[in-house]
Amino acid sequence: MARSNLTLFCLYDMSQIGAQRMIASLLNAWPDKSHAALALFSKTGGALALLGPNVTVYDLSEEAPLLFKNRAALKLPGLALRAVSYARLIRRLKPKTVIGVNQMENLALCLVKRVYKDFQLVVSEHCHVSSNLKGADAHAGFFGWYYRKFFKSEYLKYADIVLSVSNEAADDLVINHGIPREKIRVIYVPVPVEQARRLSEETVDDVWLAKGNRTAVTVCRLEGQKRLDILLRAWALVKRSSQDNSQTPFRLMICGTGSQRKMLEALSHELGVEDSVKFLGFQENQFKYVKRAAVFVSSSEWEGMPQALVEAQVLGVPIVSSDCPSGPKELLLDGKAGFLFQSGSVEACAEQLLYGLTHAEDCSQKARIGSENLARFDLGAIVGQYAAL
Repeated sequence: MARSNLTLFCLYDMSQIGAQRMIASLLNAWPDKSHAALALFSKTGGALALLGPNVTVYDLSEEAPLLFKNRAALKLPGLALRAVSYARLIRRLKPKTVIGVNQMENLALCLVKRVYKDFQLVVSEHCHVSSNLKGADAHAGFFGWYYRKFFKSEYLKYADIVLSVSNEAADDLVINHGIPREKIRVIYVPVPVEQARRLSEETVDDVWLAKGNRTAVTVCRLEGQKRLDILLRAWALVKRSSQDNSQTPFRLMICGTGSQRKMLEALSHELGVEDSVKFLGFQENQFKYVKRAAVFVSSSEWEGMPQALVEAQVLGVPIVSSDCPSGPKELLLDGKAGFLFQSGSVEACAEQLLYGLTHAEDCSQKARIGSENLARFDLGAIVGQYAAL
């Protein structure tokens, strides 16, 4: 049986985070649904609901049921289990191109390529790799060791294309990890503009988001990489700088869930800002909160090309972001389309936040520049770039 024209995307699960929502958008917009499909190691996650009815999803548990049933007894590492399951699926489907969307899938597919070579392998890095390797949320355990030690040699030997989501992240792969420039493709994060704008019109019954508010909103996982501790400490400085009760109060809304929520809530109490901070938890429609914010804020330690920032730009909301590697500077056109502050600096974050919340005209101008440069994130164009791989 000859190879099909299928492009197979491989993901761990469909948790509601940036990469998963991006893949859902790509598959929904793929012109010929018979030429694209999704394989999931775990067919779970809120983003499953984002997939259209015509998107084909393969559950890897159906590819190696015996191994899955006896996983504990066999003590197979997740990497080996993925490789066996992907090998069975790829041999059966004979796709033309297989795209690993996250790092364990990348390395499992490299293992498959050792024994079955009749497909083009694209591995994706949705982050700034050097920062990810040493960051607060770096992979731990066996896989962390394996990834740090072998990802470079595996990509060099077995990947046909290494996909990056920003030019800065691509430069990091070349300069710090020896991946040849000719092997790398940069494709930005797509955003379904009309869908985001439509969802943003949904009503929000919250006085904090009333017209004329001075509320900052952030949307992210509550994990170490996002450095919300810096944001809260900066927020305390912002609050101390505004003691005029006659003015509209400064407020901060945090959308998202994660392992650090209790710690961050405790920190807001310790800093005395709990009355001006709301933890909203996971929001299925975050767009309606972002749209009504005075500014959107990000304090990340590192990124790739942060989808939440792209979505804020789509909605015309002014952005205040850490100048972290990588993505924000590229997205915000070196500060022309938003406010950048030194990554890791509480004082710089507070200064830019305060400016953004009190200088509406400058904010509007930067947001307009961002809106004028949205073509690079056009969903249709990016689907075409993926299909061309």
